Amino acid sequence: MNNKGLIKADWSVPANIGAVVATNQRAANELLQQKNVQWVQQVHGKNVYKLDSVVENLKPKADAIYTQVPNMVCGIHTADCLPVFFSDQKGCEIAVAHAGWRGLAAGVLENTLECFKAQGDQITVWFGPAIGPCHFEVGEEVRDLYLQQASSSTKASTASAFIPGIKSGKWMADLYKLAQIRLNHAGVFNISSSGLCTYCDSQNFYSYRRDKETGRLSSLIWLN
Repeated sequence: MNNKGLIKADWSVPANIGAVVATNQRAANELLQQKNVQWVQQVHGKNVYKLDSVVENLKPKADAIYTQVPNMVCGIHTADCLPVFFSDQKGCEIAVAHAGWRGLAAGVLENTLECFKAQGDQITVWFGPAIGPCHFEVGEEVRDLYLQQASSSTKASTASAFIPGIKSGKWMADLYKLAQIRLNHAGVFNISSSGLCTYCDSQNFYSYRRDKETGRLSSLIWLN
């Protein structure tokens, strides 16, 4: 995203809780210049928190944050799920969403778009690092859910986001593609992507599926 006034960052967090806290503090001190971050209690759902002011120790249950207020820092954590950054093209409205397969299916991206005053053709989206289709194995029930939800116009593209896995009844899912399909269906086409796989890149990213330990990637967005 190159919109004026829009800043984003991803912080890779080592795999323990103490390091999560330490890295968040380092981000606040070094990158944010003492700005407070609004985090949310993520539940793999579709709720969006509208941020007007940061309240210390408040972590609302939500999987996306939206704001129009400058210097209000919206933050989410991911551990292989897809971080999705939003901005209108004037740089007046922003949001960030935590989108795993459950949140995508629940409609977290569509709910985030509903917060915007701007229309879909005036919204820019960027996909941060997430687990790629090379390593994101899911069961038959996940594929079936997406195919059941797909419209007649998106059925074929949704099916193509799942490739048969090595194990019987398993599929390799493309989170990036599934998110793009849903955004396109909602009228958003100005989408770019990091194209990075958290599982493959152990030097730069934490991956729960790879490391099997507690850790997080922090994604932040705010308006100057």
